[in-house]
Amino acid sequence: MLTERRHAKDIPFDTQPLSLARLDDLDLDLFRQSYLPSMVAPEVIEENGRPVDLQLSSLHLLTPDGTPTVLGLLTVGLDPGSHIPGAYLQFVRYQGTDLDAPISDEQELRQNLVGLSARLEPLLRSNLRTRLVEDGFRETPRPDYPLEALRELCMNALMHRNYETSYAPTRIVWFDDRIEGHSGRYGTTTSTGSPITATLPWPPR
Repeated sequence: MLTERRHAKDIPFDTQPLSLARLDDLDLDLFRQSYLPSMVAPEVIEENGRPVDLQLSSLHLLTPDGTPTVLGLLTVGLDPGSHIPGAYLQFVRYQGTDLDAPISDEQELRQNLVGLSARLEPLLRSNLRTRLVEDGFRETPRPDYPLEALRELCMNALMHRNYETSYAPTRIVWFDDRIEGHSGRYGTTTSTGSPITATLPWPPR
């Protein structure tokens, strides 16, 4: 019975408070202009007229006593990595097919998830190579990989990231013959409660 009571009080890791974080650690402008409108209909926001702390709390980004949660820091935090180890994305492009190959591009994106998703697209586009494919009397540009597939690979790695038990960053590793997305732990793992690894092969299927 004691075990059942203890489990009943457990809350998901992403809604747990970060005791050292404060409201000032959240980007309130980003929350109002981007996150909140994507989660709540404009007419509901206008009708409720809640102050920002209640809006944050209703979306589990802030506890009722005003402490930012893990979810709050990850999504709209000014510097998530200062409170959550490994909360960043590492991008590496190799000129070859293994980790011993020369590196042509390496970046660390240390931002909240909202800002990170915006920075990913230009980074992926800059690493795509486009060739012309004849289509009847026309030549059609065709990139190495569909941008949508690359974006999905990266976002899946970020969304399935296990921030509770792993301090390794999310990693996007681009080789000449494949692209790998590692969700927070080195090596291949599964998506059943653990970080995942996904691969886009070359040539794209």
